[in-house]
Amino acid sequence: MTGAPSFEYDDEREDMFKLLLEGERRRYIMTAGIDHKSVNETERIEEIGLVADHCYGILKVREIKDKQGGPV
Repeated sequence: MTGAPSFEYDDEREDMFKLLLEGERRRYIMTAGIDHKSVNETERIEEIGLVADHCYGILKVREIKDKQGGPV
């Protein structure tokens, strides 16, 4: 519709964070969705404040490091 590129990725990709960083660098509009597969997954998702079967806009992509400099 806008002429912008469109991609869809599975959450099992090992390079997902790298793809998100690249998307931010290129100023892409990015979204993410949560597709639950079981009641236990839904409960776990909701415990951390997210909603299953919902779509989210990605506003920023940042790497957070612990005091030792390792990724969190």
